Amino acid sequence: MKSKSMLILLAVSVFALCLAACGPSVVPTPTPTATPAATATAVPPTATARPSATSVPPTATPPPTGTLTRVPSPTTTRTATPSAKDMMMATFNTGLAKIKGYRVKIPDEGREVDVLMPDRLLQLGMDPVMMIGRTVYMLDARGNLRVVNMGNMTAPLDRANLNWQRDQFAQATQVVAMGPATIDGVPCVGYTATLVTQTKMEPVQTPGATPVLTKVTAPVKIYFGSQDGFPRKIELGAPTPSTIIFYDFNQDIAPIEPPNK
Repeated sequence: MKSKSMLILLAVSVFALCLAACGPSVVPTPTPTATPAATATAVPPTATARPSATSVPPTATPPPTGTLTRVPSPTTTRTATPSAKDMMMATFNTGLAKIKGYRVKIPDEGREVDVLMPDRLLQLGMDPVMMIGRTVYMLDARGNLRVVNMGNMTAPLDRANLNWQRDQFAQATQVVAMGPATIDGVPCVGYTATLVTQTKMEPVQTPGATPVLTKVTAPVKIYFGSQDGFPRKIELGAPTPSTIIFYDFNQDIAPIEPPNK
């Protein structure tokens, strides 16, 4: 009985083995092996400065001790070169400031005049004529000096007045400095200028009528003493050339007073 049981057990085992050999092969699913993850090298991000909530001003640098002296930069002063007219008028004014009296000769007209500054003139060498300011005295029929109305006929005496001449040259145009010259032995400097003068006399058309003087433009030369600045000579050009000579500066000149009424 025991042998029979053993045979049955053996047959079952053989049958099980045959079933296993004839059945489909079951391949076990391999367990995937975990690949180790690559270790990433952490790169630190670029630091970005973030403004703080409260702005802190930079620390002020303390000022240097001591007093700072500011040295001004040098400035260049340009002096304008005076013109020939400026030099002429400066010489004229300098000379006049030192003159109290003088004498005048106008050879072309035969005139001789004594002058006391600023405006007293006495014509000599022909019929006496006196001018004080703008008042003119001439001899009357009795030989006495009386006031006369000369109108525009004061030009001959005006030309002897250096104050009047100075005012005329102040209006001159085209002034040019000339070279050195000598007048009556006195070293001088000269200028030539264009002046508007009252030296042209219109001919008289009616007997007894007063001649008329008209204004003309004429070249004029004037010479000053180099040392004292005194005007020594004036030369008038065309249309009526004439020469005026000034001399005896600050010499004894007789008083020029208006005649007794």
